[in-house]
Amino acid sequence: DGWNKNKMADMAIINLYRVIRNLTIHDLTLDGNCFTLGAEHGVENHGICWKAGNRSAGGDWNGAPTVADGTVYEIANLEIYNCTFKDLGTTIARNDCGGDGIIFITPTEKCRDINIHHNTFENWGRWVFLIDLGGYGERLYNIKFNRNQCLGANREEVVGDANWKWRALGLIDFETKKCFENVEFIGNTVKGSAGWAINGNSKVNRNFVIKDNYWQHLGGGY
Repeated sequence: DGWNKNKMADMAIINLYRVIRNLTIHDLTLDGNCFTLGAEHGVENHGICWKAGNRSAGGDWNGAPTVADGTVYEIANLEIYNCTFKDLGTTIARNDCGGDGIIFITPTEKCRDINIHHNTFENWGRWVFLIDLGGYGERLYNIKFNRNQCLGANREEVVGDANWKWRALGLIDFETKKCFENVEFIGNTVKGSAGWAINGNSKVNRNFVIKDNYWQHLGGGY
């Protein structure tokens, strides 16, 4: 990855690019082994990362990047289940530890039908699920995050250096300047830094179903 220079960690354990359709990822353990990565390393080391590409053909950061035949980059009909994501990111001593469980970067309006369910996320470094960067208010549809176990490093069960309490920004971050429709957050167990941030680009988000979760926010988080 072009970002990784001078002792940086890999961008992610699984790196996806450009056009991804009808993909299922299941029954994997993605261990970032962050104990071995210190302050001299970069801030990546995510679990699964999808990148659309940095710019459209015209150089517009907010436009929809395309491949040579004009196909818009997309990630659609993705299912992730029965996976364990653990110890992602780098050292706790950094301002940004990296270490998202699942991260999408500059998604286009064709990012849709994402189903993340029955996974375990342990001791994440930044966010469990992040949709990041780009956008001008497009609407993304049908995103499900259901029946996952999210167990942060700041829970009492974690044994080790007390500084581990300061890993993680929160749970979910929809930071991209887009809005969302048909989002489910059902039946999850969350113990840790449990905030959910949504940008929305001043548009109306629609049809969020949030129910039947055990959601415990603990102190800490940098």
